[in-house]
Amino acid sequence: MSTEIFVNDQIVAHVDDDGYITDLTVEGQRMHFVQSPRWDDLRFPAQGLNPAGQAAPPTIDDTTFPGTLLFSGSIINVQGGVAQMPHAWEKGTAVRPHLHWSKTTSVSGGVVWQWRYTKANIGDVFGAYSAWIDAVPAVPHSDTANKQAIDAFPELDMTENRESAVICWEFRRNPTVGGDTYGANARLYEFDIHYQVGKLGTVTEIPVGTVV
Repeated sequence: MSTEIFVNDQIVAHVDDDGYITDLTVEGQRMHFVQSPRWDDLRFPAQGLNPAGQAAPPTIDDTTFPGTLLFSGSIINVQGGVAQMPHAWEKGTAVRPHLHWSKTTSVSGGVVWQWRYTKANIGDVFGAYSAWIDAVPAVPHSDTANKQAIDAFPELDMTENRESAVICWEFRRNPTVGGDTYGANARLYEFDIHYQVGKLGTVTEIPVGTVV
């Protein structure tokens, strides 16, 4: 079954039950097409996070780049939050969590970022958090102060999930492991989750049921 979109009493488009436009009429010509998914961000900027809610929170910078978060080079700082998959998400496609950050000094040394997660669809039960998973550099810091770098976590499989699935997540800097050799603070600008947009939304307000 599809939903018909009218303009001046004329059908101009059909939208299927998953929110995809299946055909479009322009100047009397009817076109059938499949939309190619596009990438977008679920964004968690530093100023929108809540360090005080964590047992070992990072420090809020109020001088150099106010609102950014400083992760220590000597103790583990942890930050957590929640993401809900949008209705426009191409359900079942993988997502890509990553961090935008920089060094605070132009000194050599590695920084180890880790994250863990648990996820569930509406009506499902959340399981235990995953093990901590290391990030890998996607855009290098080049040992340069204030250069925006990106560290990416492995792609997260979402095959069994659908729109409005919730991901509970935590990430941390772990200076207690051998790969973290940078002694100064690491500055977080934003934690993001890349996801693919493939439709206008869902026809059903609360998406439940099996992913097909």
